[in-house]
Amino acid sequence: MYQAHPGRKHRVGMTLVARLLALGGLLLLAGSIAFAESWPARPVKLVVPYPPGGSSDMLARIFADGLSAQLGHPVIVENKGGAATIIGTEYVAAQHPDGYTLLLCTPGLAINPSLYNVHYDPGRSFTYVNMLAALPLILVAHPDLPAGNIDELVALAKSKPGALSYSSYGMGSASHIAGELLQQMTGAKMLHIPFKGSSAAVTEVVAGRTQLSFTTVPMVIPMIRAGRVKAIAVTTSLRLEVMKEVPTIAESLPGFEVTSWLGLCAPAGLPNEIVVRLNKATNEIVNAPESRTRLA
Repeated sequence: MYQAHPGRKHRVGMTLVARLLALGGLLLLAGSIAFAESWPARPVKLVVPYPPGGSSDMLARIFADGLSAQLGHPVIVENKGGAATIIGTEYVAAQHPDGYTLLLCTPGLAINPSLYNVHYDPGRSFTYVNMLAALPLILVAHPDLPAGNIDELVALAKSKPGALSYSSYGMGSASHIAGELLQQMTGAKMLHIPFKGSSAAVTEVVAGRTQLSFTTVPMVIPMIRAGRVKAIAVTTSLRLEVMKEVPTIAESLPGFEVTSWLGLCAPAGLPNEIVVRLNKATNEIVNAPESRTRLA
């Protein structure tokens, strides 16, 4: 008479569970692939962690237009500015990774955890899709400031420690870091005044409520040409093609260089098929003649 082994029933049960789990995994994989292939089926939201009007917002709209055409569904820019980009960044980190909420990520994403108690982990909370642009900064001043270059500005700041103020587009932003680096390298002392975005920061200079601002180049070129602010220097190591007459800070302070960047991110766990599609689409946008003209 056949006698069952004491562990046979257990092994049969475990084998059945393993097969069911494997089948479930295959079904989930198939469902994920089918979902990725059908994406997008509705509008996609691109969150910009700054208010409207700044360079980040302008660049986001260029890519949103290009992605709308590439994906066949609208890509809508939604501004969630404030708290040095933390509001918008935390919002996206908490969303479902279904490809319908994207983030225009900035240096603040990596810097802010060192300054604030944030509810995201830069290494675990996001899927990094692509680098979109590097943004040079420019130091602009109110037209009445009695300094026309870096040497004159440093001398003025040293003669009146803390009397000059510079506005930035947020604590921990590239704009803020540029001002701190200038002070560290020269020993000058200036007052830092942060704002939610570059538009508000430069408006303070135009109004004369702050004397200086480190900001991105695109938004201030019209203001410089109109005489509403004056250009002091750019923060890149080489002069810019669009403003060759403006010197670099490095010409007076060798080794000085600060460049901001913008990338495309999504909540962690975004299916790889969607990552690849977005990466390819943004690369095509960058290389399209019309987009390059708008970006330039």
